[in-house]
Formats: sequence, structure tokens, C-alpha cells
Amino acid sequence: MSADTLEEAKRGGREEIAQQSQDSGGSDDLTVNFVGMTLDESPVIPAVKPTGIVLDDIFLKHKSPFDCPAGTSKCPDRLTAIIKTIEENGTKERCVQVPIRQATDEEICTIHSAEYLSLLKSVSSLTPEQLKTTSERFDDVYMCNESFEVTSHAVGGIIDLVKKVQSCQLQNGFALVRPPGHHAGHAEACGYSLLNNVAIAAKIAVERCNVNRVLIVDWDVHHGQGVQRAFYEDPRVLYFSIHAYLNGDYWPHLAESNWDHVGAGKGKGFNINVPWNQLGMGDGDYWLVFQQILLPVALEFNPELVLVSAGFDSAINDPKGQMMLSTSFYSHMTHMLMGLANGKLALVLEGGYNNTSLSEGALTCLETLLGDPCSPFTSITSPCPSAQDTIVNVIDHLRPYWRCFQTELQTFDKSLLEVTPEERDTSTKPTTDERERERKVPPNRTCLVYDERMKRHQIRFGPFFDILTKKCSAQTAVWMEENKSHPERPERISSIFRKHEESGLVDRCHRIQARHATPEELALCHSEEHIKDIAETRKLLPDELERKQCQYNSVYLSADTYDCALLATGSLLSVVDEVLTGKCRSGVAIVRPPGHHAGKSNPAGFCFFNSAPIAAKYAKKKYSTQRILIVDWDVHHGNGTQYLLADDPNVLYVSLHRYDDGCFYPGSSGNPAHVGTGAGEGYNVNIAWNHGPMGDAEYLAAFRHVVMPIAYEFNPELVLVSAGFDAARGDPLGGYDITPDGYGLMTHMLTSLAGGRVIIVLEGGYNLISISESMARCTHSLLGDPCEAFSPGQPRPEAYGCILSSLRHHSKYWSCAAYQIQLLKHQIQKMEIVIAEEMAAEAAATSSLETESVTEPTESQEGDTVKATPTEEKIKEPGLDAPHPTKELSSQETEEEKKPTVSGGQDGMAAGGAEPLGATGGTDKPGGTTIESFFIDGGDVDEATLYAVTPLPWCPHLESVQPLPAKGLDVHAQCLVCSGGQENWVCLTCYQVLCGRYINQHMIDHGRDSGHPVVLSYADLSVWCYECEHYIHHEIIVPAKQAAHRSKFGENMPT
Repeated sequence: MSADTLEEAKRGGREEIAQQSQDSGGSDDLTVNFVGMTLDESPVIPAVKPTGIVLDDIFLKHKSPFDCPAGTSKCPDRLTAIIKTIEENGTKERCVQVPIRQATDEEICTIHSAEYLSLLKSVSSLTPEQLKTTSERFDDVYMCNESFEVTSHAVGGIIDLVKKVQSCQLQNGFALVRPPGHHAGHAEACGYSLLNNVAIAAKIAVERCNVNRVLIVDWDVHHGQGVQRAFYEDPRVLYFSIHAYLNGDYWPHLAESNWDHVGAGKGKGFNINVPWNQLGMGDGDYWLVFQQILLPVALEFNPELVLVSAGFDSAINDPKGQMMLSTSFYSHMTHMLMGLANGKLALVLEGGYNNTSLSEGALTCLETLLGDPCSPFTSITSPCPSAQDTIVNVIDHLRPYWRCFQTELQTFDKSLLEVTPEERDTSTKPTTDERERERKVPPNRTCLVYDERMKRHQIRFGPFFDILTKKCSAQTAVWMEENKSHPERPERISSIFRKHEESGLVDRCHRIQARHATPEELALCHSEEHIKDIAETRKLLPDELERKQCQYNSVYLSADTYDCALLATGSLLSVVDEVLTGKCRSGVAIVRPPGHHAGKSNPAGFCFFNSAPIAAKYAKKKYSTQRILIVDWDVHHGNGTQYLLADDPNVLYVSLHRYDDGCFYPGSSGNPAHVGTGAGEGYNVNIAWNHGPMGDAEYLAAFRHVVMPIAYEFNPELVLVSAGFDAARGDPLGGYDITPDGYGLMTHMLTSLAGGRVIIVLEGGYNLISISESMARCTHSLLGDPCEAFSPGQPRPEAYGCILSSLRHHSKYWSCAAYQIQLLKHQIQKMEIVIAEEMAAEAAATSSLETESVTEPTESQEGDTVKATPTEEKIKEPGLDAPHPTKELSSQETEEEKKPTVSGGQDGMAAGGAEPLGATGGTDKPGGTTIESFFIDGGDVDEATLYAVTPLPWCPHLESVQPLPAKGLDVHAQCLVCSGGQENWVCLTCYQVLCGRYINQHMIDHGRDSGHPVVLSYADLSVWCYECEHYIHHEIIVPAKQAAHRSKFGENMPT
């Protein structure tokens, strides 16, 4: 047998062993750590569906029969201009036409009065003079005989569009209708608006379409007071308006358009006004509002549907708006909203009075809804001083209601607030040129490269295995000792690829051939000696390979290492070719071994050739790409990438990594103080995490405050993602908690950059399930599939210290960093004042209680407990039937209020020997006193009435507990039988949600009929066993409690 034949036989044998391991489940003993999920159980992400359009010539009939300013502004030419633009562009034919119909009286009267409806109907028979008289009864309105016919058909079309989006027949849509609607009130026309299109659609969605939470975003330059009034006390609808105000001097000249009008009653906190007090606001001002106010609130609110009152009178050259918003930026606002509500988004045309900017703005929005890349833009910098003033005032007024604005720092990070940002140095700032308006959409959305040959790089278990173990990081060494293997194993890429196949992603991507990188390409980053050194490993005997691998830092070698490393790098370069030649918009490289630790002259950390910086320099050399962004979210700092690009101003490197004050691999290289050298100073950004595990909330906060602001200011032409998935939940080396949903949303955010030219290249990640699910979710985002709606929770206070540290070191180089410091500083200091005032108030209340009796808790009609003291009434906890902002900080919730209560008596009996509480929702019958109310209200109760439960540490029915569903738990879910939202429990076997004993006892019925004994309370997160008739606590149920706690409080359970 020849040497070549023998080598092929050996390779075949190794691949057969690897395949056997894969067929047996990947031998992944870590899968249990990924919340019990298996690849077969992971959620199916639907492919993106069509975009709907509501458009009809009937909307051209509405025109003024008499001379008036309103008739001139709101002429049919506005819609004609849009139609001409989208037809010439070919965009209209790509959409699904939604037939129009006349809205019913019942539908219209969900918002408007019957008397007003009768008035509108009567205009069809009026003379021109009567029409003029009727119109003049209202502010800035005209009517014609066809007005009711036109506007009622607009409403009917919008309702049907929303229904099709909500029922998943359409992914999203745009209603190109007129007249507009957002100014129309309950019994009046106003501001060109006759019927409130968006308000009617939202009302029908929440009342008839089983939608619990609707977000309305109004970016028309005029405040939509009609929509605000319709939902001012309704917590199901969050209304968010960005509009000109000019301290009340801008139409409609209403005090209620200011930032202090936040809603009333149950709707308090659900009305958000962002009033501009200066004309000329532009992209940077609007972008910051979206990033720092809208998105954090929206993620906390977690809408099921997003509606947009899409006026284009804030666009540049609009004669009424007098703002400076570029028409291309409307696509970016649309793209940001597409990351919410599973992509269920409907835009409705409102204002816009420059036909050129109106039609271009509408076109960019429609193209974005269809999945085209966001329009090019010039780099975005900090907002103007007036915008900054508006933003901080809006946040201050929202802070009592939304946890996302209750920003705190740990004591050891307080010194960061004393640091003044350095004077900015703009000498090395990147220059950006205005790019052409025309967007060339590649024929293929996403390309994918994968080659089985990269599995040949695998460890040999020889006499030097123990020595190799000692050369690895502590986490890797422990894993290798326990598993007698290496975490960077061949099954990583085959598991990811199999998940892509099962999800249909491989068929949807443009598959390209892998190739080997050439020595010349490797030399873009690596020394000739290093390339030769790794190449020579092909000639070494097994024992020689084992000795040689011990010379390096945390790598292993095989006869196929060099070949696999060439394939990994060359394959990424093939993806770069596909993207930069316009054949594909984005790309995915499922490759190994990873690369970001490899230095110029040495391998390290499982890495041999550093693919991402090689790809960046390759793009610059071959395609003259001048601005390249590398985002590295591997849990380990990419020290090799940082070193190779330290002095390169054409590549911005941003790394988010576990740092632990330099004690986590690879050590101190990831310090935020390392900002680059020479011409590259300011182009190396380290977000170094300390003090505990970070997850979705922390990473998304870093994206909003650091990654995306600097990226938008840099304005890249290509984005490379060093996509390690070892920060994913369940990874044995990372210990962090990012979910697939988190990775998907971060990818979606990045696709707004560089015309969507985003390339994902695999780095680390060592739990086969989490890396497969997470990378697949990234590919879904690249393909334009909707992001899964989820609530990431709120960041740990420690995270803000890490974010501030990174910003502080870059305030000299990036204007956005300097502003972000001031914004966070303001929020933190305001929160400290609130906490201090609250502590003083609590102290005063405690002193008062020494001489006054305790007010007994009462129950509201909704079942919400209202606690009161003699000095002030506590703000009631909002009901579980709808997501809500936090309680008002005027009676700031304490740590005791945040924690789940424990109630019930010994052996599950209520106080006084009453019947077992069982599935009651974890609270007492009216009149009881809980531990929570005792401590919060400072009560002095008889010892006999103060009780608690000591849960069983184990019960034989724990074996019935099944793994969590892939989406986790939603404490706001309603009872499956009665649709109630109070006192609900979840079965830990089948995960059905049902109500407790004091509602309709559907969970008790379920336990009896199904034989599922173990249930978890959504009220206080206790767990009850029907068979044992006792509360229980065991490590098996901790994942369920943790998931419920995150859903309920937006944070992990206290440790």
C-alpha cells in the first residue's frame, strides 16, 4: 500500500470514529446545561413571508372642492408621486396587494363616536358651500363628497393588512393610503385627518385578534394627539411619538405633546413623547432616540405587533417639517423595528409634503420591508445639544415606569462617574464619502461554505495528552480531564451544519466551494516562519506532533491540521469574494479550526491562522475596501486579532469578552485601555466583562451604548463577525448566558450596516447544541427571517461599569462615546437621587409606624394587592394580565418587593389550620398577612399569624419534571381554559398554564386528570406537588424557577 493510500485509509478511519461519535448524539455530556433543549426540540424559525401593500386609485378621489391651505398640502399628487416611484423602481410588483374594503360602522366606532360617524357619512350629499362650512368646524381639514368613501376604505384596508400580518399570512406591510389619520379624535376631524386609521387598527388588534401588546411608533413631524388620546389609559398599547414641539409653538400647539404626558391610570408609562424643541433635527438625533429610548423600552414591553404612523414630513426639504432627516435613514428606522414582535410590522402613510423626499422615503421603507439592505448613509455622530436635552428629559420622566432606565452602578465602579471624557482627537477619524442612492441588491441573499474535510483536525490520545492538558486554560483543562477529549472537536462544525440542514437553511443559502488559502494570503498577517512551521507538521510522525504541540499555548496538532487551517481561512476568503463582487449580500463560514488567538508568528488558543484579519486585509488589498468592521463576540478576547490590526485605521475591531480583571484566558490583552497604536489608535475597542456571568441583557446594552454607536460613526463597508458561541448558555468554557434569540437580534442589528454586507465566521463555542442553535439563528437573521420576540431582561449593574470603562477610553476618538458617557452618567446620578429619597421616605414611614397602626392590605377589582402606609399609598403592582412598566419610584420598590413571596402554612396548610393552599397562585385569601407585606409595611403582627413554608428538599414526583420549552416561560401567559391572567400556575410536565384554586381551579383539575403533580406558581414562583401536598425545592426545578424569575423580574434569581 502506498503512503498516500495509507494516509487516506487513516483519514477514513478517523472520520468513521468521529461519525460514530456524532451518531451517538455527539457524546455531548453538556447538553443538559442548555435548558434541557435538544436539537430536535429547538423552535422552528419560519422563513420570511411576503410583504403586503394597500394601494388603490380610490385614495386619489379625496380632494378639496374649495380653496384652502389644507387642500393644497393634502392633494392627491402626494400619493401619485409615491405610486410612480415604486412602479418605476419595480418595488410595487414585488409586494402582495391587499384588497381594500369599506370599514364597518362597528369597526369605526371602536375609536370614533356614532354622532361623528353620521356626520362623515352625510358629507356625500352636501353642496360645495356646505362642505366648506362643515370643514371649517374643524382644525386644518377639508371634506368632499367622496371623503367618507375614501377614508372608510383606507381604514378597511389597514385593518385587513394588520390581520394578515398578525395571522402570519404576511410578514409585514405598508398601507399607502390617504387621507392621514393620526390627528383625528373621538368626535372630531383634525389636521387633514378624518378617521384615525392606526388607532382603529390597534384597537381591533387588541380586542378582536388576541393581541396583548401593540407598539405604535409615530415618526410624523406632527404629534399624533388623536392616537395618544385613544390609548392614554390603555396599557395594552404603547404609543411612542417623535415630533416637533418648539416648546408648544409647533402645531398642534398642545401641552399634552410634551415629555411629561406619560399616560394615566393603568396606562401610566405607556405614552412616550419625544418633543423636539429645535428645527433641523437629523439622522443622528433620531438614531439616538431609537437606540437609547425606543429599543430598550420596546424590548421590555415585548410587543406582539408594531404599527407605524409613517409621516415623511421630517425629511430634508419638507416645507412644513423643516427637519434634516435623510430619506435613506427611514430605512434604518424601519429595520430597527423589524427586530421586534417576530417581525410583525405594518406601516401606515401619514404626512409628507415634498413629493420627492416623500416618495423616496416611502420607497426606502418598502424596500427594507421586502428585505433589501438599508440605504447608504453618511456617518452618524452625536445629537445636537437641544436633542440631548430632550432625550434626558424624556428618560427622566419614564424612569419611574421602566426598569431599562433605572440604571445603577456597583460601588466599586462609582469612580468612573468622576472621569471627564478626554478632549476628542479627530486627526485619525475615518473619512466617509456620500455614496450613491441606488442600491444594487445581489442576486443571492446569503452564501454558505462548509467542508467535511475540516473535521480531520482532531486530537490524538497519546502519552502527551496530560502534558497538553496542563498547557491549556483552567476551564479547558478541567473539561479535558473530565471528558478525555478536547472541546475544539470535529463534531462542532458537523453539528452546526446538520442543524442548518434540518432547518432548511442550507437549501436557502447559496452554497459555495471551500478552498485552501495560499501562502501569499496567509502572509497578509502571518510571518513566513510561522506559515512554514505549521506546514511542516504534515511531515511529522504522531509522537513528534505530540511533542511539538506542547511547545505552544493551548493547541493540539495532527497530520491534517495545516490542511484544515488552510481550508478554514481560504473558505472565508471565498465568502468575501462572493460578497464584495456583488454575488451575495452576506455570508456564513462554518469552519474550523478557529483563528482569533493566532498571532503573527505563533498559534494559540486552538487557533493557527487568524482568518478574520486576513479577510479584512484581503478585502482592502483586492477590493480597495477602506472601512472594515470586525465584531468579535467570542467569550475569549481575540488577542491575535487585536495584535495584527493594532495600527490599522481601516479596520475597526470591537471585542466583547469575559475579562475577569485579566484572569480569564487569554489574560490582560483585553483591557479596555488597549485602544490601538499609531495610525490605528482609537480603532481597537475592548468591552471587557467583569464580576459575574453576562447574558442577553448585558450584550444588548453594550450594542446600544458602544458597538452600534461607534459602528454607525465609523460607517463600515464590510462587517466581519468573529462569531464564537462560547458565551452561549450552557457552554462549558464560557460560563455566560446568551441565548440564540440574543445572537439573532445582535446579527439583525449588524445587518443595518454596510448595505447588509455581513459575514459570520465561526470561532469558538463548545456545547454542540448551543452552538448549533445559536449559529443557525444568526443565519436566519442574515436571510431576513424575523427575530424571535423575547424579553432579554435588564443588565446587571456590573455591566454598566464595564461599558463605561470602554466608553471612557474611546471618548477621545469617537463623539458618540463621549455623549454615551454623559447620558449614562446622568441616568445613574438621577437613580442615586431617587434611591436616596426613597430611603429617606422609608425611614420616615418606619418612624411613623411606631405610633400608628398598619393599614390592612386591600385587593383591587383586578386582584392586585395594594399596600398602604399611614403616610402614603403604595403604588400597586400591575396585574399579570399585561406586561407593564415597573412601579413608580415615588414609592420605589425595595429588594424585598422584587423577591417572590412565600406563603402558606406547615404541610401546605393556610394559617389557622385552613385547607391546603395548593395551586392558589401563592398568595393568601383576602385578609391574610404575608411575609412580604409584614416587612415592607413595617407591621407588628401577632407571632401566630406570621408563617412561612419550609419546602421539601426532595419528593418522588420530581421525575415527572420535563425540560423547559425552547422559548422558556412567560409569566404573563393566560389560563388556557378561561384566559384569566391572575393566580396562574404552569405544569412542569406539559407546561400548560392554568389558573389556581381561588380563580377557577383549572390547574387543580388538570393535575387530577393528567396525573401531572408538580406545578410552579407565576405569582410567587413556589413549586407545589399535588401528590405530596407540599411545597418542594430541588435543583431539578431551579431552571424553571430561574426562567420564570427572568420573565417576571427581568433578572436572574439572587444567588
